[in-house]
Amino acid sequence: MQTTKSGIRAPFPGINQPPTAQEMTSTNPQQTVASTYAASELFGQKNEIGILHRGERYQLRITSLGKLILTK
Repeated sequence: MQTTKSGIRAPFPGINQPPTAQEMTSTNPQQTVASTYAASELFGQKNEIGILHRGERYQLRITSLGKLILTK
């Protein structure tokens, strides 16, 4: 298991790396997708960010296993 600079234990190397060009390419050109962001763009060196939606505050965090959890 890899430990990142912020102390997050990642189950595999590169978990917070931006996606490659191939990963960003849609397999279905007809499909339109909302903006896509790499976790590293959103989180930087942190493992938790706050999101304000319709006046409510949510927490999005990266777990020790590299999964995303959204809580209110």
